[in-house]
Amino acid sequence: SPIMVPREFANGESAMTDLQIGGMWLTVNRRCNFFCPWCYAKRPSNYPLDDMSPLLSEKLIDLAAQIGVFSVTLLGGEPTLWPHLIPTISKIDQMGMTPTLVTNGYRFKDPKFVDRIVDSPLAAISLSLKAGNIKQQIELTKTDSLQQVCEGMRNLVSRGTLFDVCITIVAPILANLEDL
Repeated sequence: SPIMVPREFANGESAMTDLQIGGMWLTVNRRCNFFCPWCYAKRPSNYPLDDMSPLLSEKLIDLAAQIGVFSVTLLGGEPTLWPHLIPTISKIDQMGMTPTLVTNGYRFKDPKFVDRIVDSPLAAISLSLKAGNIKQQIELTKTDSLQQVCEGMRNLVSRGTLFDVCITIVAPILANLEDL
């Protein structure tokens, strides 16, 4: 059932109306395979203690559906490291909401993982690109991973999967924007 909230109109009148929430972010973990200095979720990829439990994710997804959320964006850390990603994508879809994903794209280098993602009901992928060249990638993420991220993008394209590319502009990238 919808949640009713008071709303004031421009003419000074007020009324109770349905609460409309377009989207929800679900931070499923704090671990990541990159080590970006600006990130709020700085945990190594082998640090599962901050992983959201499947039970909690199900409860939050149920709550989101009850209050009329339209889409749920899964993020982390790096959500592709979370072992419950695919079932959670399916649960979001089954509840009538649109599942989306924000990722660094590294795991898409694995064609089998790409197959699992593409075969799921995931509606959108936002790939967070960290650098425009290998030197920047190493400097900014402490990993030599740009070639694998690019391979992952090629794997998505080869499967006909559309995705957005997002870039966090930090000082070292500003000096080399043409590399992007």
